[in-house]
Amino acid sequence: EFAGIGDMPVAAARAVVPSGFALAGDASAAQIVVRVASCQDIAVLGRSRGPVIVSQVGIGVVSPDGTGDINNFTLWYATTDLELAARLDTAAIAAQFAPELAFAVDRS
Repeated sequence: EFAGIGDMPVAAARAVVPSGFALAGDASAAQIVVRVASCQDIAVLGRSRGPVIVSQVGIGVVSPDGTGDINNFTLWYATTDLELAARLDTAAIAAQFAPELAFAVDRS
């Protein structure tokens, strides 16, 4: 799994994150969060789907209940699993089926 955090202009973040969310970061910069994970197996509706890669891009937000270490408002989600993408879309999470999505860790 990889999670990277970078700075972005507060105005750009506020333009895409609903006002009910407090932006993480400070007055000069909001946080953009990129995550990717290679999973040995996932389950969708209780059925094993096998190996899957998932990727998500979001804007860092302050957790309303103080839990979690990286909380974000999802802007984009992609997965190598067609059924997962379809189920996320059904749940109003914009997800893209991306069978070419790849993830590798260089340990050198």
